[in-house]
Amino acid sequence: MENPEVLKAWNCTALRNTSIYIQPDKETVMLMPNDFCNTKIDLLVIVYTRPSDYVNRQLIRRTLVPQKQVSGYLIEYYFLLGKANNLLLQEQINTEYRTYNDILQENFIENYYNLTLKTMFMFKNVKRRCLENTKFVLKVDCDVYVNIPNLVAMLKLSKHNHLLLGHLHHTVFPKRSGFSKWYTPYCLYNGNIYPSYISGPAYVMSIDIIPKLYNASLVRPIFHLEDVYLGMLAQDIGLQLTHSPLFDIYKTIFTPCKLVDLITSHSYSTTQLSDIYASIPELNRTCN
Repeated sequence: MENPEVLKAWNCTALRNTSIYIQPDKETVMLMPNDFCNTKIDLLVIVYTRPSDYVNRQLIRRTLVPQKQVSGYLIEYYFLLGKANNLLLQEQINTEYRTYNDILQENFIENYYNLTLKTMFMFKNVKRRCLENTKFVLKVDCDVYVNIPNLVAMLKLSKHNHLLLGHLHHTVFPKRSGFSKWYTPYCLYNGNIYPSYISGPAYVMSIDIIPKLYNASLVRPIFHLEDVYLGMLAQDIGLQLTHSPLFDIYKTIFTPCKLVDLITSHSYSTTQLSDIYASIPELNRTCN
């Protein structure tokens, strides 16, 4: 059996030239914050949300966004999203944009199998606007817990170029049958093993690699699994990936003290994230 959602998004006859969708020579952005990369910052945080994720964005505005200066690092936060699927939702997005000036909206359809396009649009905008003023970029999904002080502490000890850091996967085999979310037909990838790649929910990059990855994407055909595709691009440009166990790909609900030491932890509901952020001050006091 073949996963119909994969084939609906990227079937074997789909055009996979990135330039067709990204339009590198054109301005495709629908909404752009007027201060995006206008000043020097150490860390640019791009949070991936969908147009309907207003509650998630509000939570992040209350919890992460106030952390704009951490241990001498200057940090800015923005939300990246695709097109709304109806006019009423788009009007709500427009109002939210005018209120908070933190939404970057690009011209693509939100879909799990379009996350690759979402990342290439992110690369496009960062390459156009941020190369001179930014040291690092954190890409993070809106269901991920992020410990910004721990991230800053790690970045201060990391190299400032040629860096793609997160949870490293290697010797991963393509899913060839069944209704797996990660199903890959041979026509999209005929290799037996994927290149090593960094897990998609959260990863950090030095600014210098973004134009290199972006340019490589204009040559390599699009692949529907974003993190695997990023691993392919990294291989194309000869970039060595950096693993950190502090980028956890699992929930840590039953071991809350672990959150004090982690940088990220993945796949929480909005309520769970709200509870976690509320508990962090107490955990910092009580966990050894």
